[in-house]
Amino acid sequence: MVEFIINHFSIYGVGYLPDAPVFTDITGHWAKEGIDFVTQYGLLKGTGSDKFSPNMKMTRGMFVTALGRLAGITEKVGVEIPFADVSSTAYYAPYVAWAAENGIVNGRKADKFAPEQSITRQEMAVILKNFTGKLDLELSVSQQSEVFHDENKIKNWASNAVHMMQTAGILYGKENHRFDPNGTTTRAEVSAVLRRITERM
Repeated sequence: MVEFIINHFSIYGVGYLPDAPVFTDITGHWAKEGIDFVTQYGLLKGTGSDKFSPNMKMTRGMFVTALGRLAGITEKVGVEIPFADVSSTAYYAPYVAWAAENGIVNGRKADKFAPEQSITRQEMAVILKNFTGKLDLELSVSQQSEVFHDENKIKNWASNAVHMMQTAGILYGKENHRFDPNGTTTRAEVSAVLRRITERM
């Protein structure tokens, strides 16, 4: 039974949000709040009954799936996939199709998406820029622009996206003022990023 006091007549609804799964490998982890958030809302799932594997590298297929779930995209069977290396039965297939169709992500080659390959930090920045643009999310500047010590390693096609996500407080640099554009992204890092994006939706 639910009891509450109202100060006007209207239509009310009662919803139930299940508790986040309990993972034994995120106790004390810096990204625990983000991990609890993404698993509670079904954006990412655990890698076992009690494991999240926060330091496991994030794959391209996994990342696009999380964004698709965040955007409310439903899974569809038998969708047309524009990439030869994405099986129509793969869990990420409908999300890859959605992301490609909407210009959110490109393949690493014309007909190859490389879904099982790890996503780099500069790739993530570009995909996030495309994603937020598609959803018309306003990302206001909340951080001072940072000139990274490895600025020359950021590709031209990613430079604008990297600095847009950095000044918006979505992505942060690493130690010694580095961005590490070619470094791979972990499940913990993506969890924190997805939480920050959601706070702006």
